[in-house]
Amino acid sequence: MNRWITVALATMAVGAPVWATHAVGTTPPDFNCVDTDGNATTLYEQRGKVVLINFGATW
Repeated sequence: MNRWITVALATMAVGAPVWATHAVGTTPPDFNCVDTDGNATTLYEQRGKVVLINFGATW
């Protein structure tokens, strides 16, 4: 069982770049969202800043 888990994790780690849709350094698509204060913002407005987008769930 442990060997199967190791093989599965190694396969996912090696295959992860294949699933990436945007390469580092390319322009990302614009993204519209509402912040925690209720203000609408876009990814373009954050140009030049470090942005962390956290998709969380409370299920």
